[in-house]
Amino acid sequence: MERPISVVIQELHRRARNGFRHAPFTLAFLFGLVFAGGFGVWLEVWNLMLTSASDPAFGNLAPLRTALSTYFPAVIGAAAMQMTFEDDQKANRGIAIGLTILLLVAFLMMTDRRLSDCAAFALGIASTLVSLWTWCAANGNALTFQEQPLTAPVGGDVEPNAPIAGSDALDGLKY
Repeated sequence: MERPISVVIQELHRRARNGFRHAPFTLAFLFGLVFAGGFGVWLEVWNLMLTSASDPAFGNLAPLRTALSTYFPAVIGAAAMQMTFEDDQKANRGIAIGLTILLLVAFLMMTDRRLSDCAAFALGIASTLVSLWTWCAANGNALTFQEQPLTAPVGGDVEPNAPIAGSDALDGLKY
């Protein structure tokens, strides 16, 4: 079944948005991916904020540039591998591999010291946003990040506050 690229992109957008309807997905995204995963970037931002104008390291953006250039390839690589191995849609696999190649080129451009810091940060931030979107698209339908209703091993759904079946069977017992 052939699908136009616009339909594939719409489906990936839907999947990326769908994940944020579930608290586990949102928490994993914010705390696992953005905060903990991006800790090296946050550390360099913090160090940059602590430097004063009299500090010899003031204005040295190389550490932050390096931290940013190592963050998004890890995210896009993990998301693309997940989409490649888990997704049954070949078009989604192609998008994941294509974005990985595109962001690899962005990584190579960003690490070129001849590129201005402003251009490198713009490229790094755009690449990071694309990699985070790809992670959301890869995990938006994952049952791991969705809240599941309580179900019994046999017999279907369970009402959490329902009395246990048979609990009244011994009510009239005299001993």
